[in-house]
Amino acid sequence: MKRIIIVILVMILAAGLAATEIEGQWNALLDVFGAELRLVVHITDGPDGISGTLDSPDQDAYGIEIDEIEYDSGKLVFSVTDIGLRYDGMFDGEMIRGIFNQGGFEAALVFSREELPEPEYDRPQEPQEPFPYRSQDVFFENPQAGIKLAGTLTLPQEEGIYPAVVLVSGSGPQDRNEELLHHKPFLVLSDHLTRAGIAVLRYDDRGVAESDGVFSGSTTFDFASDAQSAVAWLRQQKEIGRVGIIGHSEGGIIAPIVASEEKELDFIVLLAGTGVRGDEVLMKQTELISISMGTEKDKLAQSQKLNRMVYDLVLDVEDKDELTKALDKL
Repeated sequence: MKRIIIVILVMILAAGLAATEIEGQWNALLDVFGAELRLVVHITDGPDGISGTLDSPDQDAYGIEIDEIEYDSGKLVFSVTDIGLRYDGMFDGEMIRGIFNQGGFEAALVFSREELPEPEYDRPQEPQEPFPYRSQDVFFENPQAGIKLAGTLTLPQEEGIYPAVVLVSGSGPQDRNEELLHHKPFLVLSDHLTRAGIAVLRYDDRGVAESDGVFSGSTTFDFASDAQSAVAWLRQQKEIGRVGIIGHSEGGIIAPIVASEEKELDFIVLLAGTGVRGDEVLMKQTELISISMGTEKDKLAQSQKLNRMVYDLVLDVEDKDELTKALDKL
């Protein structure tokens, strides 16, 4: 009996020491089609086992909860289900070497303890203060969702009545500047339009930066509700005349949704919106990404066949429970 107890204690101690060896901060550079993206993983060993969070500093995203993480015999596996991210790696005593996968994108990724210097970005297109127009941070309510959204309103310098636009971002959690890798396309666009005499409201997506709410699990129609609230708030401002929406990517889907509800909306502009139905867009995106990653033709064909079956079910089966059962059978 004593021998058995000793063995069990040794096994428990060994497991604890194994988890401890990967505890702390790990840093990596992810190559995304030639652009380098810093990723930082924080691993904690607690009474209930290991847990972790993920940072993507270049996307201004911090503290993303890792909802599934396992470490055993040097193998580390973690995932962030909400964003479809998974990492499988092996700890060699100094580094964790493995494969990063997200939304069909796959790449080798090595984590180390070495601190990564903040890269220097040359973004000559980014406008710099002082601006020749007024800029103010604002908040507005979405009463339907019960949340408050944060944004920035820019107005020409002189008081008057000006046409105005709401900028609606694309897919993924976006701040008011739609910042990615220190590019700020919505800041650049709002600067150009305001200099041309157009008022602009841009805002943080729900659950992002200063906006309330939860991004994860929100639908395109939820984001359309936010955009509709932005339009309603903008109309109430004393210097605003005609109001429209400029929607980028998924925002190019949201803008027509809002226009179908808001008959008084004066105009919409679609930037890189969809010209075909959503399932066709996703099928083509998957194909092109897979080809760029060197996926074998047979594997790509199998994947596309399964994707087509999934989309057809989503289109044909209206009852959610029936749809779930049908998808489980695939």
